Amino acid sequence: MLPKSPLLYQQTIAPSKKGRMTDVANPKRKPRMGRPPSSRKTVRGKRVVTMMTDAEFTQLKLLADAEGRSLSSVVYGVLSRYLKRRS
Repeated sequence: MLPKSPLLYQQTIAPSKKGRMTDVANPKRKPRMGRPPSSRKTVRGKRVVTMMTDAEFTQLKLLADAEGRSLSSVVYGVLSRYLKRRS
């Protein structure tokens, strides 16, 4: 028979009935998943909707493709640079 290792009994995380890992020391605590919360100053939660011509949209789309960024990221960058210059 193998000697019992104290490390085997010091585990604080074990699989639950559904196969998820749970905290043995505090079984009511759910594991946090996903992206950690941002500070309130950096959260971008407001939406602006605007209409544009096909030519303007194509120009923005080409810029986004050339930079390897999303269209939303490019529009945000353009707006934030404009606002910084104006203030």
